[in-house]
This record gives sequence, structure tokens and C-alpha cells, in this order.
Amino acid sequence: MKILLVTDAWHPQVNGVTFTWTYITKLLEKEHEIFVLNPYIEGSEHIFKLQGNIPIIRNANYIAEKVFERFKPDKVHISTEGCLGLATRQYCRLNKIPYNTSYYT
Repeated sequence: MKILLVTDAWHPQVNGVTFTWTYITKLLEKEHEIFVLNPYIEGSEHIFKLQGNIPIIRNANYIAEKVFERFKPDKVHISTEGCLGLATRQYCRLNKIPYNTSYYT
């Protein structure tokens, strides 16, 4: 199964979300193909960073669309809905693609 994980918290950030998803993706990769859409993906244009080093991305909608075109996921999970999470949610809704989300504090 091809799983798209979307998170605005990823390496080089050091926080609980990054730690947890790094661990989970390593487990999932044993049986599934995983792609982590994160703020540091090639082509992302950072405008500035929020507290905790979470980047605001200018071209999040474009990046999300390109990932769907290339990866063609079977399942989509959006974690921590920042720029990329919101862009992915919008793309899924417009294209009637099922997804689920989680929120961490």
C-alpha cells in the first residue's frame, strides 16, 4: 500500500511530532511504501518560520498537487495541519479523495 503522510513538523525540527512520526514511518516502511510530505521537500518556498521552526510555505498547494500526481497514494494521513496539511486537505476535498487527520500538542 502507498501511504502519504503529510506533516508540517519534520526534520531538522526536534519535537514530539517529528520523533513520533519518524518512529511510525520506520515501522510502516517494513510493509508499505511511505512518502512524507514535509516542509523541507525539494521545491518548497519558505516565507518565514513560526515558533518551533515550523515554516510557512508560499507554494504549499502546488507542492501538494505535484506529490499526488507523482506518488498516487492509496491512503492519505494529514498530521498537524499547517500549510502543507491545509493544502493537502483542500486537494483531497476538491478531488473527493478520502483522508484522515490527527492533531498533536
